[in-house]
Amino acid sequence: MSESAERKALVEWIAASTGGEVERLSREVGGGTREIWFADVQRGEQRLELVVRRDSGGGPFSGTELSLAREAAVYRALEQTPIPVPRVFAECAGRDAPEIGDAILLERVRGSADFPALRAPTERVAVAEHFIEILATLHRLDPASVRLPALLPKTPEEHALLDLALWERLHREHVRSIDPLISFAIRWLRRRAPRAVQRTSILQGDTGAGNFLFEDGRVTAVLDWEFAHYGDPMDDLAWLMMRDHMYAFGDMSALFRSYQERSGIIVDPQRILYYWAFVSLRCAISTLVAVEAEGLRMGAGIYLSRCQVFFSLLCDCMAAHDGVDLEPTELPEPDTEVPRADLYDVLLADLEAVSVPVLADPPLARRARAMGDLLRFLQASERTPSIRAIELDELARLLGTRPTTPERGADQLAQRIEDEEPDAETGEALLRYFARRSDRQRWLWAEALGPLATRRAAPVPRP
Repeated sequence: MSESAERKALVEWIAASTGGEVERLSREVGGGTREIWFADVQRGEQRLELVVRRDSGGGPFSGTELSLAREAAVYRALEQTPIPVPRVFAECAGRDAPEIGDAILLERVRGSADFPALRAPTERVAVAEHFIEILATLHRLDPASVRLPALLPKTPEEHALLDLALWERLHREHVRSIDPLISFAIRWLRRRAPRAVQRTSILQGDTGAGNFLFEDGRVTAVLDWEFAHYGDPMDDLAWLMMRDHMYAFGDMSALFRSYQERSGIIVDPQRILYYWAFVSLRCAISTLVAVEAEGLRMGAGIYLSRCQVFFSLLCDCMAAHDGVDLEPTELPEPDTEVPRADLYDVLLADLEAVSVPVLADPPLARRARAMGDLLRFLQASERTPSIRAIELDELARLLGTRPTTPERGADQLAQRIEDEEPDAETGEALLRYFARRSDRQRWLWAEALGPLATRRAAPVPRP
């Protein structure tokens, strides 16, 4: 369907849903894995400022349980609580309106989501503190009073295992090749599910900066609730650790202290480490699903590079939880005399000089830059063929036989982990291998990742 036909269908749906006239409809940058459209509607004397979140069928979570319908149900469940969320005006099911796809029409709340761009230190502290106040309020809500599209845990272990089962299904159903680290981590998380929780809470999941709006030092709305579920509050605090790793959120010790005082829930660093490993697994699976999704392949460089960050964090958190001291990974020197590798410089120069500047559509320009990231990775791989030899040597020691390629060896290792529960000694050897493998891959993606290429998981602070 053409863009003009899609726009016409959206305008007609918005008008029918609001009983007004659509005066402006524009596609916006952002929205993560879903499209964002801004709409201005005149309804009699009333002017409505609205936003459409749309899944046209090519997103990584299209056709999964993490749907826009699930998100809309959470918004509606929270409308009568103190949590600031936008009002839902309408929903559209793609099966009934394929020209639109799955979509929800929401109130457009004032504010910015770009917390990293907020430079004023006092305002950053004020926004972070206000968000912590809201998160503490969310975790204090009676879960029985808010009906989420999720199961209520009946045992301490189910606070982690119910959501773990969802993510394992997503990986099996939407990723063709099972990465051995994913298989290993799922079993690790299942065996170590906390056997005690202080409280069953409503969790946002994927919480923190980027998923709320702020203005004048205050949070105006909390957004993106498709990951919401009932669980252990330490799970949401682990999401804050993840976001602080990606871009500084604030003094985490002070924020945890404020959370503890406001919620009455004791912050447990060891359980946060467990859930930070779980958060890293969710993020890794999300990126792998995104790479598989139709329509996102041009942006594969973004997802593949970030996946290595999540893999490394997953290893860091599992090792820290278990008291395993990971040794530094030795990285090979690149060979600068590989003739074909120089051709990538030609491609990159043309991409930066010709393609990116003429792309007026921001999403397309973003994808073009992702193509550049992918080319730099391929160039680094071309110049460092020894990395494949290192992988084959390490896989040979783990498997007892040398695989023909690292990819085939990874498949064999994943199958072995699926078939046999590793003992403690084998498990530690696997964890050390996965950490080294992720470090090597991050090194190949270094230009795309910047500081994230070498940043390790920080210790979880005590309040």
